[in-house]
Amino acid sequence: MADKKAKTSLTQSVARNLLIIYLISLAVLGTAVYLYGKKQVLNEARSKLRLLNGMAIAIHDVVKSELQPHFLKKGEFYPPVISSTVLLKLASEKFLERHPDYLVRVISDNPLDPNDLPRGEEQAILDAVRRENRGLIRTLKVSQNTYMVHAQPIVAEKECMICHYSPESAPRFIVEQYGTKSGYGWKIGEVVGATLVGVQLAPVLTIAFVRTMILAVILGAFFGVIFFAINSFLRRQVVTPVVELTEAAQQISHGKVDKELKTDRTDEIGDLYRAIELLRRSIQVALSRLKR
Repeated sequence: MADKKAKTSLTQSVARNLLIIYLISLAVLGTAVYLYGKKQVLNEARSKLRLLNGMAIAIHDVVKSELQPHFLKKGEFYPPVISSTVLLKLASEKFLERHPDYLVRVISDNPLDPNDLPRGEEQAILDAVRRENRGLIRTLKVSQNTYMVHAQPIVAEKECMICHYSPESAPRFIVEQYGTKSGYGWKIGEVVGATLVGVQLAPVLTIAFVRTMILAVILGAFFGVIFFAINSFLRRQVVTPVVELTEAAQQISHGKVDKELKTDRTDEIGDLYRAIELLRRSIQVALSRLKR
């Protein structure tokens, strides 16, 4: 009974204290790792956004500097080669087929193509871009997905007026394809829309969460090893000697003083062994004198 009680109290106390330390460590380090991991992957997402936005700007620049002068000089108005917006939309369709976790959208509240009208929260982003007249980073929810989005303003330029000034001046195939109700009346220098490129946030947050779980497993394994080592040490160096001394003290209390206690330990447990051994000898001497 004493053996079981001693073992239970010491090992449970150590286990309880280690569990408390583990939970505190997990709460502090887990939170720190999650926040740091989230910050790190969000920075990575921003880097990807800058890259995507750079590609969109590059497409615009190539169209403006290389394709428009060449084809407009010949009087050719094929949209994919004279409109950076059209070319970007076509390129993004191919890109999204391979990378569905990204978002690429061209939006305008006065577009030729009704598919380019802002949807849901996109209007608020367009309004912000128009107010600031510069690129902005925002979050955007599309269906069940949330994206980190870089919104770049689309500013009407002289070349845009070929199609967007009025239905009367627009190429005939533009009017035939899109009609006359929307996409006209643009003014040079006006922010008429925005290019949106986005990275889905769910994978980003999942990465941070997974890193936190990995930390929890590592900490759990670390504290498990520590608990096993401490538990083994306590049983060998403390619990077993204490149980032995407890039994010896109980035997002495019942007058059984013939069994000698021996130890070569030089620590506090060794001192306790020697103290009880001296007590045993003293009681043994006293009992022998009483028997005379």
